[in-house]
Amino acid sequence: YPYTRIYKQNKSMDFPINLSRECPFSCIYCMESSKSQTGWRSYSVAKSIKEVAKIASVLRPKQISFVEPCFGFSKKWRREFLRELIALKMDCLFWANTRIDLMEKSDIDLFSKLNFQLEFGIESFSEKMLTIMKKTNNPKFYLKNSYSIIKYASEKEQLISLNFMFNHPGETKATIRETLDFLRRIN
Repeated sequence: YPYTRIYKQNKSMDFPINLSRECPFSCIYCMESSKSQTGWRSYSVAKSIKEVAKIASVLRPKQISFVEPCFGFSKKWRREFLRELIALKMDCLFWANTRIDLMEKSDIDLFSKLNFQLEFGIESFSEKMLTIMKKTNNPKFYLKNSYSIIKYASEKEQLISLNFMFNHPGETKATIRETLDFLRRIN
């Protein structure tokens, strides 16, 4: 592992790993959409689990961060990987960035069985801005699902972080107000 020497010098540092590549979405603000290849491809679940187990046994990290652009895009892959990760019973923190519109309550159930922090790039709670940013083709579903998943994660005590982007071209006081109003509703 290329980070082994650096990691051993600072045991509080987390260990980053990529299990997949690319992102199938076309958000206009994201560097992934500027690449010539789009899609999503990953190691097999078996290889992914083998890599994580190897990192855990050799380095015993406090945290493993899955640093790919869209963790677990494939529902089948994501759920199988999480079930296998749960079975490893690792005493470790996990972190990943993914899309909230990929999540369902059963995913949150799996994540909540691990010491896992999920980070969602929400960007905006304004239908207009979600359309301008090309975050989604269905902003109504995106917002409805986001609200549902955020509430459910809270009920399950699943740690999540939400990222927002303000002042993107097209942003107005009204669209900022929509995002802030939505945030107040989920408190």
